[in-house]
Amino acid sequence: MNCPKPKGATVDSVPAGIRPCAVCSKEARHRVGRLCAPCFSRLRVWLTSLPVLASEAANHTEIVGSRAGLSRTPPGSRPPINLDAIDPALATIEMAPGDSSSRVSILEAFESWERVIRAANSLVPYGVASSMNRHPLSTTATLGNVCRFLSVWLEWMAETERIDIVDFSGHVKSARRVLVRWSWEHEPPTRWRVACPALVEDVECGAVLNFVGLEEDEVECRRCRARWSPARLLAVAASVDAEGIWIDAEAAGVAVGVDASTVRRWARSGRVRRQGQRYSLADIKANVDTRRSRPA
Repeated sequence: MNCPKPKGATVDSVPAGIRPCAVCSKEARHRVGRLCAPCFSRLRVWLTSLPVLASEAANHTEIVGSRAGLSRTPPGSRPPINLDAIDPALATIEMAPGDSSSRVSILEAFESWERVIRAANSLVPYGVASSMNRHPLSTTATLGNVCRFLSVWLEWMAETERIDIVDFSGHVKSARRVLVRWSWEHEPPTRWRVACPALVEDVECGAVLNFVGLEEDEVECRRCRARWSPARLLAVAASVDAEGIWIDAEAAGVAVGVDASTVRRWARSGRVRRQGQRYSLADIKANVDTRRSRPA
């Protein structure tokens, strides 16, 4: 799907105005519009992962009985809600948190955001554009097209006041939470440890920090009192020393810029070491460096 490129959204890293992030409320110099760089990076990773998660979840749904047309999942999975059809893109989220009457399907939620963007930018109305976006046999494929459109416009959404970026971020987080619980590929996140990379009088702190995936809002070092978002902590720690860091596949996207499916493929081929649902960041970085060094 060809989407027109938005204009005017740039990363603001000028030291002059330290402003709070619209999502996490932390003051930050390095920003993308109204978001701090870590929140924007996490939002992009989560948004682009939704179609993949929906596809993985669909692959683990079985038909049970021909009369009722019911569905069930293999043993060990944890379906969070009832589905209108055997398609995880039709699982529901609340558009207004805490209001059960605002529940719509994941696909409908993000289609509504595409409509807002198209109207605000005088683009082809969604009713016309959807004839190209909608897949006749799969709502998951349609969700993929919608998410690709939104990812193209994500910087514009972070920049403009015409979009409630906090609501949009909440919808992405809610959809991801539903699909992660449905998918076999994503077990509950494992608690893991990273040495604090903060510099204290020109010496690395090194205190052990424990946190779970990227879900926590903030990680605070008890020794030096430095505060980190999980995404920022991973990025800084990885730039210092990746050898002792084991991360989940989604976190790799924030740390070194590679998607989760690539990390899993490398692990299956033996190119990346794996411990449960965690992967060696050192191995991931080595593979990324090798790929980037190849001639185009």
